[in-house]
Amino acid sequence: MRPVYLCALAAASIAFTGAAPAQPFDPMLVARAKTEGRLVFYTGFSGNQLYGAIRKGYEDAFGIPVDMLVARSSEVHERVRVEVAAGRVVVDALIHGESTSRRLAADGLLQKTDVAGASRLAVSASAPGYSLPAYMSGYSLMVNTTLVKTQDEPKSWRDLLDPRWTGKLLADDPRANGSGHVLFSASVEKLGVEFHQAMARQKVVFGRDIGVDQMRVARGEFPLRFPQSLANMRDLRGLPLKFIIPAEGLVYVRADVGVVSGSPHPNAAKLFVEYLLSPATQGVLASFGLIPVIHDAADSADPETRELVRRARANLMGTSRAETQDAMLALAKDIYK
Repeated sequence: MRPVYLCALAAASIAFTGAAPAQPFDPMLVARAKTEGRLVFYTGFSGNQLYGAIRKGYEDAFGIPVDMLVARSSEVHERVRVEVAAGRVVVDALIHGESTSRRLAADGLLQKTDVAGASRLAVSASAPGYSLPAYMSGYSLMVNTTLVKTQDEPKSWRDLLDPRWTGKLLADDPRANGSGHVLFSASVEKLGVEFHQAMARQKVVFGRDIGVDQMRVARGEFPLRFPQSLANMRDLRGLPLKFIIPAEGLVYVRADVGVVSGSPHPNAAKLFVEYLLSPATQGVLASFGLIPVIHDAADSADPETRELVRRARANLMGTSRAETQDAMLALAKDIYK
């Protein structure tokens, strides 16, 4: 199965809880998973290197081959729906957006799975027993350090309304699903509609190609960009770029994981969930600039990434919600004409 890498985002609600001790993998579960001999997982979240690392880690740890499909969320969900409805399920595990967890469970696309690793979670599950948090992605501001002096760095999202930034702001388009829309939705709740009405007068330049837009800031075409992925900063080291977390915090999306109904390799799938929630794997996710969902998992990341990840988890402003998505898209299109 050849992976296809495309972008997708989703939303989350978050509640931090007390720490729980780590638990080893159940040797009987490992033995059953090895007997099944394969794991197939689909995801609507992009990340070539990330999922390559997850895949290799699972294969190296348990000797179980992994096939994966990374595509648009809508394509992944339709494929799973068709497989389950036809009774010809290929996929075992699904990494999806938190906001879709309840719908997937209600539609019978996920099976109930008792996972020991759930006791380690530092965030709450929206579909307990069916879908569990896997990691979070944080988004904030990025500045070009040759163009923006330390004293001039935005300290608040509201600082972007300063006249000095008029015509100089590069942003992900909030009028389409993506990180720009996540920021729009969260900031409307946190800062009010008036914030965006004022932002519209700042002559913001919108883009939809993350890689191109990041390099436009690196080259000095724009002094700053938002919302910028914390995970992407790992690949931008050595460039005159800095990740900034405003006083109100950053916005985030969350990836959840569940076992698909009718999974042909249910033990390999359950072991995959346990593997994702293990301290070692969560540490790998942290090294990619993702926010772990268990306590202290960022300790194994390099000092710079570890500090950013810890600050990010401590400063979460909010996210988008599935139930208000259509209304927020309409509002963004009305404001940013």
